[in-house]
Amino acid sequence: MAGLKDIGQNLTKKFGMSKTQACEVAEEVFHSIEEFVPYSPVTIRNFGTFKVTVQKARTGRNPKTGEPVSVPEKRKLKFKSTGTLTSMTVG
Repeated sequence: MAGLKDIGQNLTKKFGMSKTQACEVAEEVFHSIEEFVPYSPVTIRNFGTFKVTVQKARTGRNPKTGEPVSVPEKRKLKFKSTGTLTSMTVG
């Protein structure tokens, strides 16, 4: 599994910057996505779209007792791959 350091190392090779700078750039890209996603979907061409959806409040069941339980509304982050990323994972 690749992580932030691996992405930084790849940026270092591609753009000739220091590993520290490359990791900072990668981290800043992710922070920018975090800032925009709560307000509107973020689409990165040939990669995918990040968006927040609201899951409505509902009545669930306690699995042990079978008793009804109120489950509050919550926000969820969804990602849908597009373009090149989708073609790499499908088929």
